[in-house]
This record gives sequence, structure tokens and C-alpha cells, in this order.
Amino acid sequence: MSEATTSNGFHHEALLYAGEWEFVEKTGAFLQEGLDAGDAMLVVVGSRKIDLLREHLGAAAARVLFADMAEVGRNPARIIPAWREFVATNAGTAAGMRGIGEPIDASRTAEA
Repeated sequence: MSEATTSNGFHHEALLYAGEWEFVEKTGAFLQEGLDAGDAMLVVVGSRKIDLLREHLGAAAARVLFADMAEVGRNPARIIPAWREFVATNAGTAAGMRGIGEPIDASRTAEA
């Protein structure tokens, strides 16, 4: 995993993974840490991965906000505003914030 940190406590990490199982294993662990810490969380990925993460997290998935990248990213200009809204909504109300976004996916076509 690659990480960049700013002086304001913001961390940005990149995750390279091989297949759905590794995606779920690694992002599921990240989300579970956030659940344990009381963090607000937003996950913006494809619907298949949302289903896999919900299954992995079980009942705790209800505490994670999920959005389908096929909808949010249909117009790429909507991606950053979605993250800004999440941050504005949760600033000062949660222990911290965590997010997972996958705007680039090999399965997406020019139409999706």
C-alpha cells in the first residue's frame, strides 16, 4: 500500500489488489478498523464490490455509506462534490472519516 500524508492529518493511500477476494479482504479490514474507531465511512465502488463488502461486514455494513460508482461517476464532475458533501456532513460529528473510492475500473466502458 502506498500512502501520502498532509500536515492536517489527511492520509491518502493507494491499494493495488489481485481480484475481488483481495479487494474485500483488504478494504474490509480497513472498514472494520473504522467501525471499531467510530469513524464515518463512504465507499464509492461498483455494485458488485458493494455487495461483497456488505456480505463481508454483515450487520455492521449498515454503518457504512455506500454509493455505486456507476451512478456517481457517470458524470465524473460529480465525484469530488460527493466526497465534499460526505466530509461536510461528518466534520466534527465522528471520531474520524474513512473513504474508499474506485473511479477507474477495467470493467467500465465509455458508456458507463
